[in-house]
Amino acid sequence: MLSFVRFYLRFVRAKLGATAIEYGFLAALIAIAMLGALTMLGDSLVTIFDGVTSDVVAAQAAASGVEGNCGDGEGAGNAECENK
Repeated sequence: MLSFVRFYLRFVRAKLGATAIEYGFLAALIAIAMLGALTMLGDSLVTIFDGVTSDVVAAQAAASGVEGNCGDGEGAGNAECENK
């Protein structure tokens, strides 16, 4: 009877180890799939976020009464911003 208990405990432990390895492989597969998807979508995401950024800058400029990029500190020294 004691040998059966030892065999059972060894079997359960080995199965749990295999399960952990399977979860590790599954996590790696998901990470690779996410990396591939983000790589393929990267350029379009950059375009989308650039558009959102320019819309936010334009909205801020309109709210503050300043046109273009002259009100964000980057227009300092720009002849177009100096004339306003």
